[in-house]
Amino acid sequence: MTLHRFTHRTKKDEDRAEEIESHLAHEQDANAARGLSPLEPRRQARLRSGNLRLTHERVLRYRSFLWIEDGWRDLRFALRSLGRTPGFTTVTLLVMAALRLE
Repeated sequence: MTLHRFTHRTKKDEDRAEEIESHLAHEQDANAARGLSPLEPRRQARLRSGNLRLTHERVLRYRSFLWIEDGWRDLRFALRSLGRTPGFTTVTLLVMAALRLE
């Protein structure tokens, strides 16, 4: 596995959403070919597919290590937060350095 897999997740999410939409479109076309009313094919396709959000989460869980992605997200959040408060960050680093020297 590569680090690229974890850092470019939005592209993979978009690809996955596009794939799910493609499956829905195929199902909708099949329903329309069966002679359903104009609004019914899409509804039937969504009913057969089930909860799309749940499907997306299952695929995500299957294809990734969530704890690594969560850790990466937490680290980025912490760095952004420290970047917003440079005075606090400086004081904190100085105190930690002073404690380590003792």
